[in-house]
Amino acid sequence: MKCSSLRKIINHPITYIITAFIMSLIHYCLTGSPLSF
Repeated sequence: MKCSSLRKIINHPITYIITAFIMSLIHYCLTGSPLSF
C-alpha cells in the first residue's frame, strides 16, 4: 500500500510539491525554522 501511494506521488509531481510545501509549513510552525531539503 505504501509503495502504490509513493508511486502515485511520483507520477503526480504537483501533488508532491504540495505535500512538500505543507510538510515544510508544518515544520516551520512547529520549530520556527524553515525545513531544509
